[in-house]
Amino acid sequence: MFGIVSGIFSKKSKYEGLIEKTKINVEKRNEEFPFDLLGRSLSLNPYLPRAFDFDFSPFIQGNTIKLKCIKDESGISHLHDNLGLIIADTTLFKDISLIATLRRYSPFLIIHKDIIISKYQILESAIYGADMIVLDCAILDSKSLEILCSFATHLGLRVILDSSIDVSGDILSSIDFIMIDSLKTNIAANKIAMYLED
Repeated sequence: MFGIVSGIFSKKSKYEGLIEKTKINVEKRNEEFPFDLLGRSLSLNPYLPRAFDFDFSPFIQGNTIKLKCIKDESGISHLHDNLGLIIADTTLFKDISLIATLRRYSPFLIIHKDIIISKYQILESAIYGADMIVLDCAILDSKSLEILCSFATHLGLRVILDSSIDVSGDILSSIDFIMIDSLKTNIAANKIAMYLED
C-alpha cells in the first residue's frame, strides 16, 4: 500500500514521527475497511466534489485567498458568511468525519489538510465530502506527489501544494493552487496562493 511513498519514510524531517503514526493508522483503517470496499462505497456517496466548477474569483484578493482553518466541530459556529473556502485540518488524528459534518452544515468549499501519504486517504477525503486536498511537498518525493495528484484529480478533487519545497515543472504546471506561510512568500507565476487567516 505504501510502496509509492516509501521514499518519504527515510527522510529526516519535523514530520518523521507523524508520518510513521499516520502510516500505522492508515494501515489499521485499511485492515478494517479495505481500499477496494472503500472505493465501492464511493458510488453511494451523496457528496460530489465541487472544486472544478467553483468560481474562485470572488475570494481572490490580488492572487491570494484567505482561508479559515477548522479543527473540530465547535469551529463551525464561528464561520462568517463571506468565506467561500475552509480548511478541515485532521492532522494529529482528528476524526475525518469533521469533513462530512462541515459538508452537511456549511455551504463552503472544503479543503482537507492532513499528512496525506496514500491513495487510501485521498479516497476517504472524497467519500467524506472534501472538494480539495493539500499535499505537502516536504514529505512526498516527486514520484509519490505525481501519483497522488493524479489519483486526486481522477476522483474529482483539486490539489493544493504546500510550497515548502520546489517541485518539478510537470507537477507544478498541473496545479493551480499553492499553500503559503505568509503574504511575504514568493508566489509562482500563474498560481493562486492560499494562506490561513490569523
